[in-house]
Amino acid sequence: MKLKIALSFFAVFTLAVSCMLHYYLPRKELVTLTGIDSKRAEAIPVERDRADDNRPLDIYYIFVLDKGNNSRVFSNVNTAWGFPPYFKFDSADMQSKAVSLEGRQVVIRYYGLRVQILNLFPNITSLEPGDESSSLVSWVRLSVFGLWLFLLILIFPRYFRLFRGKKP
Repeated sequence: MKLKIALSFFAVFTLAVSCMLHYYLPRKELVTLTGIDSKRAEAIPVERDRADDNRPLDIYYIFVLDKGNNSRVFSNVNTAWGFPPYFKFDSADMQSKAVSLEGRQVVIRYYGLRVQILNLFPNITSLEPGDESSSLVSWVRLSVFGLWLFLLILIFPRYFRLFRGKKP
């Protein structure tokens, strides 16, 4: 019974950390930039300065077509000093760059998922002109997932030996 509980806990923990890594680690994609938009969200509390400071926040959107000609929407919002630590302070500059690249193929690096019911958009962290020969490999993503798999392979046998009564 203890082994089943331990296995369930390990599976839930592994799945939760893997989902978190999948959401926050950067991905790259070659897309065609089709349009941009910006909106001002009023009275959003900004926690990084003061808790009682409410100031407007510009939210930029970038519209693209992927390889299958499916339209997608990405947000372009500063992460500043917050989480995830991409230290992105140039969303307005990136938006002006997107205007100049409209109608062309670009390589975007982004994190996040599109969740329509929660009104979540993936956030672009970089935008560069690209073509079919551009590298789309995210080495950071591959390295972190490889390290996570290595740690799971190391931890898994030791973790279950504790519940079988054998010493690690």
